[in-house]
Amino acid sequence: MSADPASRFAAVLAQPEGEARLTALRRTFAQWLLTAPMDAMNAADGIPLDQREAVITVALAKLAEQQPTTALDVLGRVNENYATYAAAVLGVIANTDPRRALDWATLNADRDPRGEMMRAIVPVLARSNPEIAVRAVAAMADRAPASLIQQVAAEYATRDPQQGYALARSLARSPTAADEIVNSVSAALAAHDIDRAASFLKGAADPGIRASLIREIANRKSEADLHEAWTWLSQYSADASYPENARNLLYRWTYLRPEEVASVLDTVTDSEIRVAVARELAEQWPRRDNGAYHAWLGALPAGPVKSAILSAAQ
Repeated sequence: MSADPASRFAAVLAQPEGEARLTALRRTFAQWLLTAPMDAMNAADGIPLDQREAVITVALAKLAEQQPTTALDVLGRVNENYATYAAAVLGVIANTDPRRALDWATLNADRDPRGEMMRAIVPVLARSNPEIAVRAVAAMADRAPASLIQQVAAEYATRDPQQGYALARSLARSPTAADEIVNSVSAALAAHDIDRAASFLKGAADPGIRASLIREIANRKSEADLHEAWTWLSQYSADASYPENARNLLYRWTYLRPEEVASVLDTVTDSEIRVAVARELAEQWPRRDNGAYHAWLGALPAGPVKSAILSAAQ
């Protein structure tokens, strides 16, 4: 086969259809685009329509990585699938030159009706310059999906929790969306620095923020030690969200670590929660270890918990 990239690409196009040809098309078109970008793009119409986007986006991303200025020059001559191809290019450029990528996307906003370019750029911006990312998402208005707002607010929260939650409330387009974003901010904060999350919780007044932070911190702690997590959670028994968070924490482990849940059950002072968790154990534990479950049930003293389990089984 000829060493000429154009000839190699043409030879691959002549091969029978299939996954092997698609893989070869991606490789040979990318090689051609890197050596003669305008010639390659002029020949792109020869790629089967159902494979064209998959081939071109990979090639443009490689070109943007190695020759960003050339990639933008090529992008300026693209007509079909502009936003998709631009997203592939700008998402790569944003890693090294986020301002350049953002400026290009802003100048071509009229060609990005679904916000594809911004969705490629903003996550990168959120890591390197969250202030600019916030402004970019705000400028997208209704084109900004909740997932993108979540990313920006969560990233911001690792630097400034108060501002991260404020962004969750201000950028969301509905109360339901705001709650989802608040939850993602709490999850990010607890994952990034659980001690800082716990410290922030002590001064938080918003019930929604408190509930989500308590849940996420308890869940994180339970991954290492369920007893420690339960003890930590118990200090917030006066919070309105406590019953739900308590049930959720224990329910979470009734299938994977039922023995630990059973050992915590004696320390659950709320009778409704204790009975509810016992019933969940009765539902989940036998699926994992039926013998261990029945041994526990047989040793359980008579009382409301055992009665609830037995009545549920009838």
